[in-house]
Amino acid sequence: MILGGFSTLGESVRMPLEGKLVKIEEEMNKKHLIMSRNKSKQAGHSCWMKTLWKKKEERDYEHVAFLSLWLSRYVFPSLPEKIVSNQVFPVAINLSSNTTMALAPAVLASLYKNLTLLKIQPMSSLEVLNASGPLHLLQLWAFERFPSLAPSSPNTLKHDEELKSFAICLQTSILVGIDCKEEYLPHRVAMQFGYDQDLLAAFPVSSISNDRFAVVPRSLQQCVSVRYFNCWARSNSARKAALRGMKCSPSSVLAK
Repeated sequence: MILGGFSTLGESVRMPLEGKLVKIEEEMNKKHLIMSRNKSKQAGHSCWMKTLWKKKEERDYEHVAFLSLWLSRYVFPSLPEKIVSNQVFPVAINLSSNTTMALAPAVLASLYKNLTLLKIQPMSSLEVLNASGPLHLLQLWAFERFPSLAPSSPNTLKHDEELKSFAICLQTSILVGIDCKEEYLPHRVAMQFGYDQDLLAAFPVSSISNDRFAVVPRSLQQCVSVRYFNCWARSNSARKAALRGMKCSPSSVLAK
């Protein structure tokens, strides 16, 4: 199962390098440092493609260089834009060594981080806010939640690996990104996964086990549990009572 083209299964993006892979990272960092001494003081995408890997003896690192560009440009875009970040080198090296990397949790962590930034910073600053990240995933979410906007392609689970990936999506966890960690709390939006919504209790971070879970048919109409409905009804009733008890102040009348 994939999230926006990125796998939910595999090793963490913070998996340490070992053996000869450490030497590759050292060489990549040397090249990155040299490029950072140019006029722009940055390892830009264009310069990265034109300058590096022209010498025959350097072509051993060509695949890693390409993956580093791809990761910096499409997976973990950074600010300022169009810069190859040396933070992605370990991920690129592991990928070039045929190691399956769980990019989806890291991408989602980056998205959560930037959405939080978009929410908080405008409230505390009047400066122009720039945020990076795979914001196109919001479009995929919109397609899933508003089917009339999306292409007609049913989302089905066919293989054991896809079921395992779906199980990961249902479990609370810590999303480990390249430069951040974010909480993942799917129980807060159970209806988005096809399940009835229950009370928003604090859930511990969990891990994959042999526990069974139900895959809900897409034709099933989601609802809420009885205790969630009762809690919501009490809260709504208390809110309405509080609003009825409020008195308009003179300043609020004048403001109108």
